[in-house]
Amino acid sequence: MPHRLLAIARRPSTVRSRLVGLSAVILVPAVALSSYLAYRFAVSERQTIEAQRTDAANNLGFLIDAEVKAIVARSRLLADSSEAASGDLAAFRAFAMKAVGGYVAGLAVLEETGQQVMSTFVEPGAPLPKRDDMNMFKPLFDGSDLFVSEVLQGTAAKRPIVSIAVPVKRNGKVVYALSTVIFPERLSSLFAEAGVNPAWAAAVVDRHGRFVTRNINPEQFVGKSARPELLQAASGEPNAGSFENVTFEGVLTGNSFQRSKLTGWTSVVSVPTAVLYAASGRAARWVTLTALALLVLSSLAASYLASQIATSILSFSDAATALLKGQPLPKTLQQIVELAEVRTALELTAEAVAERKKADEHVRFLLQELTHRSKNLISVIQAVSSRTSQTSKSLADFQQSFGQRLRGLAVSNDLLIREKWTGV
Repeated sequence: MPHRLLAIARRPSTVRSRLVGLSAVILVPAVALSSYLAYRFAVSERQTIEAQRTDAANNLGFLIDAEVKAIVARSRLLADSSEAASGDLAAFRAFAMKAVGGYVAGLAVLEETGQQVMSTFVEPGAPLPKRDDMNMFKPLFDGSDLFVSEVLQGTAAKRPIVSIAVPVKRNGKVVYALSTVIFPERLSSLFAEAGVNPAWAAAVVDRHGRFVTRNINPEQFVGKSARPELLQAASGEPNAGSFENVTFEGVLTGNSFQRSKLTGWTSVVSVPTAVLYAASGRAARWVTLTALALLVLSSLAASYLASQIATSILSFSDAATALLKGQPLPKTLQQIVELAEVRTALELTAEAVAERKKADEHVRFLLQELTHRSKNLISVIQAVSSRTSQTSKSLADFQQSFGQRLRGLAVSNDLLIREKWTGV
């Protein structure tokens, strides 16, 4: 098996596959880096939205506290007035209506028993109702200087209200509770001022987890209990944080909450998780589409370049064949520098081969000529030897005459070679 794998690994590959592989090697790190940057961007955008959500919840709590403090300041001004101290409730009513008549929904003065002795919700002289839930105002008669109620059903107003009450004292003794009444919808204008995005959900719940106000369908939810997760946030620990839940509209949201020390109410701002993670979705789609586009483009570019290179390389097959046959190299135009250099080297090799072939042919010709001349020279020597033997008187005379004639033949041959066989 290892030998088979090694054989597969050594199997030749095409230029196109090599270029596509090179493109992938370059592309993968680029896509990985883009994916990381897109992920970091998505995380940063989600963290920014979460920070905006937390700021909006804090701002909403701050604005509600400021609103309550302003009402408390006016209420204490009324409680400390001479009209309140005199016990003239008719005069106090007239003074109160002039001082805060357009600022709050109404005022009520209650005895410790719960009996109302003055209410701007009831015409002067008309019988006044008695509150059954007077126990909530009891801290004012026990020494507390402020009470902010939960969402209540107004006995005189006949609708959900919130009571902000301060004690009315006479000779240092608490004789009444002055309840300044506001309608919860008054607080709805604070959502935009707090920086709550219109696409987000926001609400304020009281200490029992009932809606004081809500930016989505408030008329359906004011006075009703919130979802369990918000109930836990409104009554448990810590006083600030975040959680996830599903709203009454069926939307999964991430929430930031902040509980007020002044009122005990909890401000909560919710952002759909689809909005929180929209950047991640966009980043994933962007990276995927970009990677596919780059892969397609790089593959096309690699295929085009591979065809150009393959055509240039295949042209060397014809050149090699011509070189082996000693024929002129076919004319081709190389657009790749390295291949052009190889082509130049082949042309120089072809010229060298041609020169070598001519040299070999010349040497072959010279050998043939030398053989021919050697045969002629041998014939001449034989003739000289025969002629000398016929005229010689003795062996010594033959040797002397034959030697002289051979030396003369050698001198003649040297002269011919020196004059390149053109004549002597």
